[in-house]
Amino acid sequence: MTNVTQMVVASDDITTAFIGITLLQSKGPALGIQCEVFSSHSLDLFPPGMISTDKPNLVILGAPIGNKKFCSSKGLKNVAGLWSQLEEVGLIDPQVALILLRLCGAFCKLVHLTHATPTSLIKNALAVFDAGVRRTFCLCTGVDASNDAWQQAQLSLGKGGLGCLKVVAWFRYLRGSLCPGRGLDHLSHHAVTCKRGGDVVTRHNRLRDCIGEVCRRAHIGVQVEVGNNLTPSHSKTRPADILIPNWVMGRTAALDVSVTSPLNPQILLEAGVTATAAVLTTEERKHDENDPKCSELGWVCIPVVAESYGAWGREA
Repeated sequence: MTNVTQMVVASDDITTAFIGITLLQSKGPALGIQCEVFSSHSLDLFPPGMISTDKPNLVILGAPIGNKKFCSSKGLKNVAGLWSQLEEVGLIDPQVALILLRLCGAFCKLVHLTHATPTSLIKNALAVFDAGVRRTFCLCTGVDASNDAWQQAQLSLGKGGLGCLKVVAWFRYLRGSLCPGRGLDHLSHHAVTCKRGGDVVTRHNRLRDCIGEVCRRAHIGVQVEVGNNLTPSHSKTRPADILIPNWVMGRTAALDVSVTSPLNPQILLEAGVTATAAVLTTEERKHDENDPKCSELGWVCIPVVAESYGAWGREA
């Protein structure tokens, strides 16, 4: 059970807030959330012990909650405290400064603020912070970047920029990368297995390339991503992430690389009982999918399955 020890409700509609609390208390246990109301007084509408406040503006865990004027003021105050840090970054080695600015000196400083407070209420603060990042960039590089140059610097490295993205741009990207139609489950199982965003494909390709490089260093000639349209049926499937000729008994081996997770909802219960259930299930599925085409081509299918927690399949 997850115990929610503190909860703050900010709503102009008291009835809506009450309904939300009631639903959390009734539906929460089924999701692993135990809601306990504690040390309160006040409105008869809420359960005994519920803390209430009539303050229209307040700060929760450093993030302002309230009207636009209040949030903007507090946001600017938070950003002002970061300017001295940006100035220090701008005075060190340019290469180091640029890396710090890109990876840990810009957007990450305002992640909590942009998630807790609507960006429409803190636009001025975000604009001031972006101006500080630009100023730091100019200090560390010694270049008085024009608007066009700075706009290009804000592009990602893959698009010819320097990765100094705007705070708002990063925030919009993160919001757009969330999986649509899927709520956050209370143990975050979907979050670590979701295929949206390309991370899963990138991990697969890196593992494939690593295995291929090991084979080449052993002077084994390999091909990558083979099998498309090689059969009379012109099947578009590619059973060989890595194709190794003359593997065993003169037969060609088709290695199908895959990374699976025991947190996948389809295998979660079985994985809780059998330690390698995820990799064994994936191996069986790969054979079912690839064996017919591999037999037609004279190949032998070898699933190379790794589990996200480090376990490997029997054939791997």
